[in-house]
Amino acid sequence: MKKRAVFLLSGFSLLLLVGLALLLFLQGSIRESAHDWEGERTPRGDHILESFRRDTAETAMASFRVLAEDGTVVYTCPDSWRTMDLKDIGWSGEGYDIQVVSGDVGTVTYFHTGEVWRAEAEGRLALRAEEGEILSPDLLLAPIPLEEAVLGNLVGYARIRADGWVFEWLESDYYNNTPEMSYQEEKVLISREGGQDCQVFEMWDYSWPDVDPEEKLLYDEDVDFDGLPDLLACTGHHGNQGFLTYDCYLQRDSSFEECPSYADIWFPTIDSDNKRILSFHRNSAASHTWGIYEFRDGEFVPTHFLTEEPAPDWQPTKENDGDVVWQWTVEGKIVGRSDTLTEEEIDQLFAYFGYD
Repeated sequence: MKKRAVFLLSGFSLLLLVGLALLLFLQGSIRESAHDWEGERTPRGDHILESFRRDTAETAMASFRVLAEDGTVVYTCPDSWRTMDLKDIGWSGEGYDIQVVSGDVGTVTYFHTGEVWRAEAEGRLALRAEEGEILSPDLLLAPIPLEEAVLGNLVGYARIRADGWVFEWLESDYYNNTPEMSYQEEKVLISREGGQDCQVFEMWDYSWPDVDPEEKLLYDEDVDFDGLPDLLACTGHHGNQGFLTYDCYLQRDSSFEECPSYADIWFPTIDSDNKRILSFHRNSAASHTWGIYEFRDGEFVPTHFLTEEPAPDWQPTKENDGDVVWQWTVEGKIVGRSDTLTEEEIDQLFAYFGYD
């Protein structure tokens, strides 16, 4: 019995050693094949594209960085690819875009903007050119040439790909018969993945400051409450009080329809539970308005407004220490004051307009 146990133990140890040897052999084979891949430097203009090894404890990996002519690193890619799958890292086209081709993830393009290179991530991409730079027309996925979409050079771009749709925001600058006067144009393009049709919508953006391209497009809300997500395009802040507005494109069966009335709602908040849009804006330093909009017959209609302002008979004195007595009106009718309503009544008033 004792000999049998020793024999079994020896057999198990032998199998363990064989398995370990096989594992080391396979790892060595993988690492040996990884040694076949070597980084390289490829100059273009005043930049140098350098691919390099970035191995981990388990896998041989590669990535790239961009150098200035003097060797200074101006950009290092945060992503890596397995060398056993990697086919190429190189310049794309004639500009400074960089293309990575890998057997496991396909082709990834890193688009150049100033001293930054960005790739699409989770169906999203947003870029703005540095001063004096322009973006590549290869960014456009819509089935129309860039020159048919906007005038001049592309300087701002954002993209969302979802549900088989491709949403693109384009910003261009151009000269209109006066070289010293530059103009800007903004468009929203909507197309199907691999489709031949494209809807083009013009945006009016007089915002300050410019909206970050990453915040331009929103596609995760159903603003008309029909069960289909709609597209919103941020037009930025406007006027002395900085009203924030959005252009709105409602999804229909096979296309999108612009809804101009949504752009009239300032600082919109979507109240899905009650199927309404809430708004807020500042009339002045001492006056504010909250609003409720409902979607009726294809447009957003204001139904109620609550306005807050100092009571007309209130004046700051030493006795009241400047504590304001607020007066609230709904559609111009007085509904209460802060010196007559209880805290609970005031909370109920604001809760009706969606604010706790």
